[in-house]
Amino acid sequence: MPCISCGNPLPDKPNGYDAGHYRSVGSAPNLRFDENNCHGQCKHCNNYLSGNHVQYRIGLISRIGQSAVEDLEADNEPKHYTKDDLRDLEKYYKKKRASYDREI
Repeated sequence: MPCISCGNPLPDKPNGYDAGHYRSVGSAPNLRFDENNCHGQCKHCNNYLSGNHVQYRIGLISRIGQSAVEDLEADNEPKHYTKDDLRDLEKYYKKKRASYDREI
């Protein structure tokens, strides 16, 4: 997949790109683990262009649709995770990462 913001190809190497959040974890911690809120983003857009937010939104609409983007923008419901919830999330994402690594 290309960078969500600029559309340039993302590198295949480990740590070659960032997990760019549409709504930052600082401003919307409830969306930290929402997969619609996090997409591959080149380091230039994420770090040097402060997320390249306008282009991120355009790219996000093309990926998940206007309605889903508006849902993200309106979601301010706090989430309270237990330690078990976080352990389950860790297992889930480790499995997902291992599956992704096998595909490459």
